[in-house]
Amino acid sequence: LLNNKFNGVIFLTSIYENKINIIVSISKNYTNKFNASEIIKSLSNIIGGGGGGNPQIAQGGGTEINSQSKSIEAIKNIIQNA
Repeated sequence: LLNNKFNGVIFLTSIYENKINIIVSISKNYTNKFNASEIIKSLSNIIGGGGGGNPQIAQGGGTEINSQSKSIEAIKNIIQNA
């Protein structure tokens, strides 16, 4: 797992078959500051879809493939404003 190599918030995004996919993973020592499921729900509004998970890892998907850069900016803002 990436959480074993990195300490913090991990955000992955891809576009496949006209759908955007996102994953957020939070290192255990950051779960008091960030909640992966809440972040995914927030980003799902941007990507035109849905998602869920738990406080440490969550995933989502949507149809707004042109929103990838917006989702990246949004996660940056979430991290910077925490």
